[in-house]
Amino acid sequence: MLEIKNVMKEYGNKKILKGVNMSLDKGIYGLLGKNGAGKTTLFKIISGYTKKYSGSVSVGNDNSEEKSVGILPQNFQGYGELNVREFLKYVFKLKGLDKEQEYEIDEKIKIFSLEQHEKKLLKNLSGGQLRRVGLAQAFLGNPEVVLLDEPTAGLDPTERVKLKKYLAEVGEKCTILLSTHIVSDLEYISKKNFNIK
Repeated sequence: MLEIKNVMKEYGNKKILKGVNMSLDKGIYGLLGKNGAGKTTLFKIISGYTKKYSGSVSVGNDNSEEKSVGILPQNFQGYGELNVREFLKYVFKLKGLDKEQEYEIDEKIKIFSLEQHEKKLLKNLSGGQLRRVGLAQAFLGNPEVVLLDEPTAGLDPTERVKLKKYLAEVGEKCTILLSTHIVSDLEYISKKNFNIK
């Protein structure tokens, strides 16, 4: 569950978000808007990365600061000196998770087709491989809310299809907000699409 009430954000005199309201249950939701419309800013607010804004954001049934949110940033880089498995272990610990670590990391490596790349350093991965690492880390720990900013960028057609199938499956258990300017990414999988202007 994700509840957003009258969220507004300004940078200087420029209004980026002008009173965003959403109430989202489990499922997949699309966030549409041209580049610069505020999609990434909204994701930073929901994830807790940006603290200065007006309005309120509630994740799950809890209004505490500790939010169960997974996020794939638009420009995901990770730590280039770590290999794929090391990085996922690092994120696992960063999220404060400790149960069945290896099992879940193995699972995400398989889901996102990273088996042949798990010992490669992140800095040596192709754009599509790095994007899949970003997706894997976003879903670690089975967060209540997952924010995906342009998740299909750099993915080949086969991986796009696999991602859509995975999202359709996991979207029954959590709230997924998918930000994109590519409408076809949302066809057939999203419950509802929101426009940010």
